[in-house]
Amino acid sequence: MFNIHLVNQNVTIHAEEGILLSQACADAGFPLDLVCGGKGKCGKCKVDIARMGRKESVLACIFKVDSDMEVWL
Repeated sequence: MFNIHLVNQNVTIHAEEGILLSQACADAGFPLDLVCGGKGKCGKCKVDIARMGRKESVLACIFKVDSDMEVWL
């Protein structure tokens, strides 16, 4: 189980390893706009994350949770 801190919402949620970041957010009541149906093509679910000392942008609909992280929705 990993901790995901949603920075803008000031909320920390918990997610199982391997769950899609978009699903973890939706389960916590913060659904993302998945215009392409979660196929990673439209870019509407792009979020910034910080994990393991690195910051990056990812598509939440195809990114699988693999560590504790901070997320800017």
